[in-house]
Amino acid sequence: MKYIKFLTIFSILIFSYFTVYSQTADDIINNHITAVGGMDKINSIKTAKITGKSYGMGMDIPFVMTIDKPDKILLEITIQGMTMKQAYDGTIGWDINPFQGSKDPEKITMNKQKG
Repeated sequence: MKYIKFLTIFSILIFSYFTVYSQTADDIINNHITAVGGMDKINSIKTAKITGKSYGMGMDIPFVMTIDKPDKILLEITIQGMTMKQAYDGTIGWDINPFQGSKDPEKITMNKQKG
């Protein structure tokens, strides 16, 4: 019986602690913006480089994405020593896809379907 009372009181105290000291999503975002130097500093960023690794077909697939403001993107994916590249310069998309036997850049066309 003492164990149940102790557990009940302990649970109430823990729950009270987390409700009193919880942060809102806005608080967390504002704290992060302040920690990195403010919105002016964030807006001054012109280029971002994202590197990562995906896992598929039983192997690791590394990728690098470079984004340049306002709308230029380069994506490089390497599989089995071959690198596929896709790029967008703000108006036209290009890709080099050695997996389809092409080592020359080709325009990416968007097939718009009616329906």
